[in-house]
Formats: sequence, C-alpha cells, structure tokens
Amino acid sequence: MTDPRATGREKFWQHRDPGRYRCPGCGCGRSEVQSFHVHHLDGNKENNDESNLVALCSSCHLGGEHNLDVDDPRLQPPSPSGTGPPKPSISRPTDAN
Repeated sequence: MTDPRATGREKFWQHRDPGRYRCPGCGCGRSEVQSFHVHHLDGNKENNDESNLVALCSSCHLGGEHNLDVDDPRLQPPSPSGTGPPKPSISRPTDAN
C-alpha cells in the first residue's frame, strides 16, 4: 500500500534545499528540528498542488496544525477540521535558494 502523502512530500522538496529551509511556523532550520513534515493546507492529503503544500517542523505541524499535545507557546490552534485558510505563520513560504 502506497502512502498517498509521499507524492506531496516529493513534489514539495523537488526544488527546495532541506538544509537551507526554515519552518514558516517557528523559523527553525534543519539543524534545530527533528524533522520537517509536509502539510496539506486544505487538509486533503491527495491534493498535492504546490500551493496546497507547506513544510513545517514536527512541533508546528503536530501541535499547531493537528492539535496534538505539544507544549510550545509559539504554536497556534488549528483551523476547524483543517479546512480554514492558512494562518499567516504557515502560509506558503518563498524559497530562499
């Protein structure tokens, strides 16, 4: 069984350097976080349009977007059902390459 999110991850990182990328939620770079998660802004894991994808550090993604128990005051609660417009802190970043 193929993970439907794999296509989104591949598409997001295709033209980005993970070593230079910074989380748009908290500003941390690769050396400061455990991992980056590619998040689907509209909540539809099959919508892999580039405008629907953003990479967040695991804390911002799990705590800020999926409301899991991550204690970090910088995180914002997610929009209801993950379908609201993206928050300014996680809007689609521009690549600094």
